[in-house]
Amino acid sequence: MANLAWKQLIKPILEKDRASNRPLTRFASMVSQGSLPTAATTFESAFCQYLNRYLAAEGAYAVLSVPILKATSASQSGDYATMSDADRENLMNNEHFTFDRQAIQGMVVLNLDDIYITGGHERAIRRTFKEETAAGRHHDVYYLYIAKLANTKIDPAIETRLNEVAVPQFKDFKSIIEGPMFIIENRFVKRMLKAGSVELKGLLSSLNHGKAFAGRLYDAAIKNDFHMGGNAYKPNLKLIKAMAGL
Repeated sequence: MANLAWKQLIKPILEKDRASNRPLTRFASMVSQGSLPTAATTFESAFCQYLNRYLAAEGAYAVLSVPILKATSASQSGDYATMSDADRENLMNNEHFTFDRQAIQGMVVLNLDDIYITGGHERAIRRTFKEETAAGRHHDVYYLYIAKLANTKIDPAIETRLNEVAVPQFKDFKSIIEGPMFIIENRFVKRMLKAGSVELKGLLSSLNHGKAFAGRLYDAAIKNDFHMGGNAYKPNLKLIKAMAGL
């Protein structure tokens, strides 16, 4: 991450502070969060590690991580990666975000996400900050991504293909689940709940600690209210619960 654009953003801010003989600007990182980790929260952890090293070398305070929370649960919002541009936009038009405005007062805000596909998520967050400005609370906000889909003619469903490029077959999840860096995150839970019951049972049965993992998966699903998401998820939730011996 040494040569990413964030340094081109932050360095001039600190240089301007020094030239004006004023305290160095403080930075806050923000990621849209729910009850389960997402790709963006994993990205934020790594990003802030590099950013803090840079800020420490510059004599500045460490970045403050402040979550931006969605008013709707994951079970209600659907899976953006599988949606068209129009469907994403319709969903995001009804999305509302909240955050600790006192925590970021006077800071430069770095809003982070893993990938920019249609921009609907960013526009929804921008609306939230416009409401803040209208209420007399101004925040300096920048939007940073690992990657951006530049060609708008490409189907937004490419995000799904990128997410699953390492798992061409459902059974390939086994090596990922049993890998040293695996965490149960929101998109993974959705994928498990939407799988065919036969392949899901086969996957859980093939794991070295399948019963224990099924318990973790079930707890993650109900933590994010997937049990409230209608009948679509109920068969697999029931299967996972049974295989966990709960």
